[in-house]
Amino acid sequence: MTTLYYFDKGEFGQWQDKMSCRLLVMLDVFRHLIDSPVSISDHPSSLGRYLGKNSQSAHNVDVWGEVLAVDCFVDNAKTSRSVQDIVDCAIMLGFTGIGIYPEWVNNNGELQCGFHLDIRPTRKPGDPAKWGYVGGKFTDIKTALAALDDRDNIRINNGWSGKLA
Repeated sequence: MTTLYYFDKGEFGQWQDKMSCRLLVMLDVFRHLIDSPVSISDHPSSLGRYLGKNSQSAHNVDVWGEVLAVDCFVDNAKTSRSVQDIVDCAIMLGFTGIGIYPEWVNNNGELQCGFHLDIRPTRKPGDPAKWGYVGGKFTDIKTALAALDDRDNIRINNGWSGKLA
């Protein structure tokens, strides 16, 4: 595994040997630039997945041969402005898939905005796929950012385990 400054291989669990070196270096530089701790989600699907040949998910090792995506939390992601700054940094660094999830529950069991960051080869750096996920539905980033400003409107879906899906 690539030597990193801000992460150790244990944080990548069973996927440490399948992690894309490019993704790991980008994640490490991302952590440095945002100057805030980044925690890999402890959900079992937050890194790699075996989804068969028909799923183009950047998590899908069956298609890409390595893990190209990470679901994580950034400590200072508290407001829509801070989340927008984090998204802008991810775009600047060249991540090609960026999702924000205002309703995720972090590794400490607290409601916190989560991030999906990937290096999907189907998009070019500077022009990433971007999305949000609010109220059980995929949406645009702007709508997801608005949900952060009004936490009273955030609801956790019935039957949702409180962890990443």
